[in-house]
Amino acid sequence: ALAEKAFALGTGCAILRIDDAFCENGRLIRSPSARLRVDFVDAFHIVPISVGCDGMTEAAFVSEVNERGRELVYIELHRKEHGEYVITNEWLERIDGALVKTENAHGVPSVIRTGSPVPLFSVLTPATVNCIDERCGLGISVYAQAIDCLKGVDLAFNNFCRDIKLGGKKVFINQTLVNRD
Repeated sequence: ALAEKAFALGTGCAILRIDDAFCENGRLIRSPSARLRVDFVDAFHIVPISVGCDGMTEAAFVSEVNERGRELVYIELHRKEHGEYVITNEWLERIDGALVKTENAHGVPSVIRTGSPVPLFSVLTPATVNCIDERCGLGISVYAQAIDCLKGVDLAFNNFCRDIKLGGKKVFINQTLVNRD
């Protein structure tokens, strides 16, 4: 499903997350209850922060959550500090159209120092050049250069369906095409 969305929207991201993680002063502590999980997000939830020649190196992942009538926004920042990735988690609540910082009731540590120079996210984009904005860090949809082709297919399909629905067409075929000996 992620590959499908990534190709349709231009970008997708796999994020490695740790459930039931225990942190002390932002550092992960080994825990037997901790479990790794891979989450997938599409282009609508990815905000590139730093983009270099090797692609996106820092990013924010934004998710909207409706929890028991409360409209929450979860922001997960993956930034590099002193050569290591630091993940910052923030929860905001939408109150009267404004976003207000709220308490983290989900047990997600507010800061996680991974101790790793490798990001805990991986970007998936189609192997096509983003001809709209190469510097943004996001890919481009596989359909972006094919809109005219898709319109032609749509027109032909609609005409074909209309011909079948209306029926009553007379088809003249050259006799040499149907002769048998």
